[in-house]
Amino acid sequence: MTIKYIFVTHLDTAPERWEKFKNNDSIIKWSAREQKTMINDIKEEDDKRMISMWNLPRKKHLAKCGITLSHYKLYKYIIENKLNDVLILEDDALLVGKYPKDYPSDCITYLGGFFHQNKMIDRTPVTHVEHKDGINFPDGSYSIMMTLSYIIPTYEIARQLVEYLDGLKRWRSIDIMLWKSPLLKAYVYPAVYVEEETPSTLRNKSCKSNIHYQLVKWNKDYFTKQ
Repeated sequence: MTIKYIFVTHLDTAPERWEKFKNNDSIIKWSAREQKTMINDIKEEDDKRMISMWNLPRKKHLAKCGITLSHYKLYKYIIENKLNDVLILEDDALLVGKYPKDYPSDCITYLGGFFHQNKMIDRTPVTHVEHKDGINFPDGSYSIMMTLSYIIPTYEIARQLVEYLDGLKRWRSIDIMLWKSPLLKAYVYPAVYVEEETPSTLRNKSCKSNIHYQLVKWNKDYFTKQ
């Protein structure tokens, strides 16, 4: 299987993030404004459905709603148009590797992100992961966070994902729900995408993901450090 469609979920208030994509005709901009997922577009029912920490500022809570809805609406678009082999990127994704020549047809395959303990409150870095170059399958002892870059291989997989999300009474961040979904997951090592050095829309960060699925200090030298 090979990637046929590349969608970038783009926050219109950060046009500088689109610069690296704008000359690539194969990339489709999934605009937050066009999809009505900007902060001012968030409906009351979506606002109340989203769970956030009590101390998360209101603006950042609404931004989390918007990001989640942007991915959710893209899943529905994939289903409606029966698209297969779709790569979804966030607009701070920075290409540093090569796409896999093949990937599973029954899995969501991550091309970047970072390993996290299964308990979200546990901030201890994950250091025990054993993997090989190429496609890997998580063993259940850790999670992969972020929706920086991942492949939806078929619209049937997207349908299962939407059905899962629709069945949840409350929503959390899209990366948490994606990982906790019953769908199979895989990941490509080393990561194909890392985070670009741009501020987060949700919280102040001093760390970004690298090719080893680790969080490292915000310094470009760390991103491709072997």
